[in-house]
Amino acid sequence: MIWIQRAGLILAIAIIVGLSIWLLNNLNHSYQSPAATVEYPNAYMLDVTATQMNDEGTPESILKSPQMIHYQKDNSTLITLPDMYNYSPDEPTWHITAINGKANDGIDIVYLWQNVVAQQFTSSPTNTPIALPETSMPMVNKAPLPLAPTTAKTSTAPIITITTSAATIYPHKKYITSDQPATFIQPGITVNSTGFNADMKQGSVTLLSQAQGTYNPQ
Repeated sequence: MIWIQRAGLILAIAIIVGLSIWLLNNLNHSYQSPAATVEYPNAYMLDVTATQMNDEGTPESILKSPQMIHYQKDNSTLITLPDMYNYSPDEPTWHITAINGKANDGIDIVYLWQNVVAQQFTSSPTNTPIALPETSMPMVNKAPLPLAPTTAKTSTAPIITITTSAATIYPHKKYITSDQPATFIQPGITVNSTGFNADMKQGSVTLLSQAQGTYNPQ
């Protein structure tokens, strides 16, 4: 009888030891797994100026940044303080800045967020059209929004300023889009809307929804 009790005690101890070893191995594995998924950059650049050329061999867009960090896994680049110019001969020039940015596969698509500002500093020969949503837009003075007068190409003051929290830029297609709340400013005009599309080649801006603005004759 005593022998059977001792055998049962030894078996219980063996089971406890086995379970302890199994739990310890699983805890170690769980602790080490997250470290294996951490992605590290494979390259970084300082004081960067990246130029995208058009088919004629002239600059189409320029992206400047004090620091860019590249990740090989998804071929993405994190951009600090992105500073972008998009221009072509005889077309409006746009200047776009933000606090943060990310580019995928080069600079064909650039995502910007936090304090995004897009400005047009020169104008085409015609007035800049503003496309409003189909729904009626409340105005402070109940007057429709006119087009701003054409500004000379030599002017250094922006004729269009758009501010938002996030936007996607297509430098080659000359296109900006956002689904975030945005403020559109032209001389004498201020409009708030949710989302917008901007054609940098034509200098036109389409406000997507909930547009509300004021007209201040100068």
